[in-house]
Amino acid sequence: MGSEVAMHGLDDLPERERELVEAAQRGLEFKCSDLSVDSLVSDAVDQRDEVRAELLRELLTGRYGPLDPHGVRVRGARIIGRLDLDHVKSEVGLSLIACVLMGEIHAEYATLRHVVLRGSHLNALHADGLCVEGDLVLEDVKIVSENENGSIRLLLAEIKGQMDCDSLVVSNTSGPALLADRIRVGSDLFLRSVSLASSSESGSLQVTGAKIGGDLALDKAKISNEAGPAVVGDSIKVGGSIHFNQTQVLGTGPEGAVRLLNAQIEGQAGFKGGAVINGSGPAIIADGINVRRDIIFHAFKSRGDHVDGAIRLPGAQISGQGEILNSEVANSSGAAILADNLQVGGNLIVQTVKAVGSGHFGTFRLVGAVISGRFVFSDVEIGNASGPAVHADTLRVNGSIQWQRFVAQGGSNSGMVRMSGARVGVQLDFQGEIVNNAGVALHADGLSVESRMMLAIRAHGVGKLGVIRLPGARIGGQFEFHRTYVSSTSADLIELQGATVGGAMFLPFKSLCPAEGTGKVCFHPGRIGIDDFKYATLGNGSWHQWLHLIRCHTGRYRPQPYQQLAAIERAAGHDKNARNVLVAQQRDRLIRSPESIGKFPFTFFHRIWGAIAGYGYRASYLATVLIAFLFMAGSIGYIAGQVDTRPGHHVAERVVPGNVADKTNPGVSCSTIELIGLGLDRGLPLGPAGMRNRCDLDTSTKRGQAFTIAMWIIQAFLWGLVTLGIAGYTSLIRRPS
Repeated sequence: MGSEVAMHGLDDLPERERELVEAAQRGLEFKCSDLSVDSLVSDAVDQRDEVRAELLRELLTGRYGPLDPHGVRVRGARIIGRLDLDHVKSEVGLSLIACVLMGEIHAEYATLRHVVLRGSHLNALHADGLCVEGDLVLEDVKIVSENENGSIRLLLAEIKGQMDCDSLVVSNTSGPALLADRIRVGSDLFLRSVSLASSSESGSLQVTGAKIGGDLALDKAKISNEAGPAVVGDSIKVGGSIHFNQTQVLGTGPEGAVRLLNAQIEGQAGFKGGAVINGSGPAIIADGINVRRDIIFHAFKSRGDHVDGAIRLPGAQISGQGEILNSEVANSSGAAILADNLQVGGNLIVQTVKAVGSGHFGTFRLVGAVISGRFVFSDVEIGNASGPAVHADTLRVNGSIQWQRFVAQGGSNSGMVRMSGARVGVQLDFQGEIVNNAGVALHADGLSVESRMMLAIRAHGVGKLGVIRLPGARIGGQFEFHRTYVSSTSADLIELQGATVGGAMFLPFKSLCPAEGTGKVCFHPGRIGIDDFKYATLGNGSWHQWLHLIRCHTGRYRPQPYQQLAAIERAAGHDKNARNVLVAQQRDRLIRSPESIGKFPFTFFHRIWGAIAGYGYRASYLATVLIAFLFMAGSIGYIAGQVDTRPGHHVAERVVPGNVADKTNPGVSCSTIELIGLGLDRGLPLGPAGMRNRCDLDTSTKRGQAFTIAMWIIQAFLWGLVTLGIAGYTSLIRRPS
């Protein structure tokens, strides 16, 4: 045995190094000293506390014979020189506990059973292509360097066990702190309580394209970069979950503070109790991220300064639930949360959140997003001084939308809350406050809700487009404005043109008309647009109030709102109410759209037609007037029998046989019945009744001629009334105009 050891030069080693070799051969830990790491750094270290780096390489390459499977284990030593393990293939591992390495560690494309550097101080670890059969432990390691290639380099490395970097402290003023692009970790990658600070355009912690079999945990970490992103994990694949719990991340520049572009997370992605800040770019960039379970932001703060958004999730796919709870997100130059085309397999819950953004993209942007479950907003404050607070055009929610205690305020020309073309699979309940000092409060043209929709909001807007816009919306159930107050510096409040409500319609009468009037005239300026608006029944208010809104609170005359209200009343069995509505329509037409009737004399006859017969909708009026004129005709006939034309003769008297008047003898007076019959005979526009064969007017006298002219006038009026009656019954004037 002695000759074998001597052959490998063991006798030439100093005593302390021989002890190290013997410990490695026997599987024991070599304790070099009891000194602390800080003491080992100082220049006053005894030579007995030092170990040559070259000796460690010789041990691992088998220069001193086979080693125990426990490998080389050293504690409390100062390692002198550069530890060169490049391309070393060893069946054992290396453990350096509480050691100080004065030179760099290089282990590129080396193969070791395990690598443990727990509690040690390093200058750098460069191990591209390193293969570790077990675990790589960098727990409580401290590195201070100025290395542009990175303080820790593990490009293309393969760690078949877990990689434990808990409490790792790295400071690099010239490059990345931890560069591990395309690393493969068979189990978990722990970066808990780490402190990584760097100045690198490419990132402080870089794991682009990495494959991690278990969890990626960055709990309680502090990661910063003065020249670029702090965490870069584009295209990373994580077999478990990724955790940023109570983590503080500070990045710089347009590439973001945390980058997870197209990342694939089989478990959950959690940001709990921490903060991600970027003063000159986005905070989190996660375009196209795929999370198979939930993505969670709890008690989280994020601040960015970039037009592309503070938290970016466009095209992200969340198979589970999305949660943003008790959090704050701000962006002074763009959206706070930008998630166009986001897909959420479960619910999206936003609760107790304050978000502030800027610009036309909106503060909370969900354009084209798809949510398979419910979309819940609760106790949320969103502001944007120059754009929408919520921009969710073409959003699709298969469940319900429930917004409670929601406040959105700012100034946007395109709408403070935008949901144009959005589709809701069940119902929409919206309770909150929207204030827009530059345009529409709620902009939801073409919104589709399969079931009920309820708005219990205070809304203020500016401009002629309306405060609440729902043109072309389709509501399958009832639509209720519940405890809703709408105000505007202009007169336009609610726009419902072309909307359809399958159930009852409840309107905010108090906002539209504070007096809740029912009359023909109103001086309150609030207006509602209801052209081509269709609904099944009246949910609140009397038909008088609805009629008041149509004629006093719409911007212009349109026939359809009247026709719709009349149809609703007729379907409810209130025919009289329906006729009153249609009469009001014609009167409003005469006032606000006389050009649709024509010039004089058409407008004159329209007035007469309305006064006499209620435009054909009040047959009793026409019958009464007809009877009155017939009474007048009979009365004139009777009076004609009492008026003298000359002595012994009256205007109406019996007809002389042969129609030859006897002017010498007194005439024969007609009976009262004959005189009344004469008046009716001459006044009726139909065929004569034959009364004039026995009693008639003496038209040879002036008085007789005057009575004849009076009869003609009555007959003309009767002809007109009969014509109007026929027109009414044949619906010639009942067209919806």
